[in-house]
Amino acid sequence: MKAYAGLTVFTGDLKMPIISDAIVVIEEGKIVYVGPEERGWHYLEEAEEFVKLDGKLIIPGMANNNVFLNSFLYLLSDHPSRKITETFLSFLNMHIPSDFELSAKWGAVTAVKNGVTHMIGMFIWEKGMDPEKVLKTLEDIPVRMIASPFIKLKDLNEDLLRLFKSYDLIPTVKLDESLEEKLPQLARFEETSVVRYLIPNWDHLDKLFLSSIGKKAIEISIGSGIFSPNVQVVHGGGFSTGDLDVLAVRNVEVVKSPRFEYMLGSKSGDIQEYVVRSMRLSLGTSVFDLSPVNEVKLALFTEFSFWNSTKVLKDGMYKLLFQSSYDFYSNVLGSQCGRIREGYEATFMVVNTLGNIETLDDFMDFLLRKWDPSLIDRVLVEGEEIYVNKQIRFVDEYQLMQSISKKRRAD
Repeated sequence: MKAYAGLTVFTGDLKMPIISDAIVVIEEGKIVYVGPEERGWHYLEEAEEFVKLDGKLIIPGMANNNVFLNSFLYLLSDHPSRKITETFLSFLNMHIPSDFELSAKWGAVTAVKNGVTHMIGMFIWEKGMDPEKVLKTLEDIPVRMIASPFIKLKDLNEDLLRLFKSYDLIPTVKLDESLEEKLPQLARFEETSVVRYLIPNWDHLDKLFLSSIGKKAIEISIGSGIFSPNVQVVHGGGFSTGDLDVLAVRNVEVVKSPRFEYMLGSKSGDIQEYVVRSMRLSLGTSVFDLSPVNEVKLALFTEFSFWNSTKVLKDGMYKLLFQSSYDFYSNVLGSQCGRIREGYEATFMVVNTLGNIETLDDFMDFLLRKWDPSLIDRVLVEGEEIYVNKQIRFVDEYQLMQSISKKRRAD
């Protein structure tokens, strides 16, 4: 049993969002007590390890629902914006070779430094890849990572779908001109499995369907049985308001990466259309730094006229960071995450706040105005301290970077 004391706790639960002068007690990776020190003093006597963290704040580990892992092998030099653009163009043309182990480990390192403990890691699936090695890599990474093999729809076949299903891999399928032909395969897969559809330009597919069949793409797709609640749509570029109405009724989840989408000049970065329809919505960072806070800030401030007040903006920030983003992990992994609550995973970060936080409003103001990843003191996943005092504990970071540099030179 281990106890952390002297803390302010943001619980993630609006019924009791802030607990001051708190202790958090952990046993076998779970939180067994969180509350005022005066009520839990006996835990301090029983604890084998006691850590005093006066004035620091505990926040649930954050979730990032779209990370392009392959980009980590190529974003470690000179001009970031140029590299991001080049990476995206290469990504579209499938010119980036894959090394899942290096990509996943560096992705985990980068995630933890940004307070991310749950992530969906998309990686290019290459012929001959061994899914068992993918799963073994995930076992060696403490971050709760869902591995999502990326493949173009035209390259997808029944054998691959059976392979992904047998290893519980959740594919990210880039929809393309072969959609009409592949609709029956996708529909059968959706019946029993979760799938992600990466859609950079639905309008293009719409025009193809209208010219060849005389019907809209969404009409043909729904009629064929795809876009069920087992679907995550990534980006969703080019959807009309009518298309969104249909997806909302079918309870399809959408994952947005506003910084990435705005960089490409796409209005699909806007999230207000999804919010007004009460759609399941979460955020990812794609090829950018893995900070969900930065993603939310851009999404909300860009559409500030929609949010119309600081209070409404803070409410939107709370929902995107600490509510909807965790649903996927609860449903797919069975994780009890996203809350500092008894019985939940002891997965959280400890941060320096640069001031007192006594109310939910204080906490949201801290995220909006003062948040920086450098404020993170430590990160725990299921009770294990994996990042303390700017030091990663689950991998030799220097050796990992050397391996990545060697890989880049070889490619």
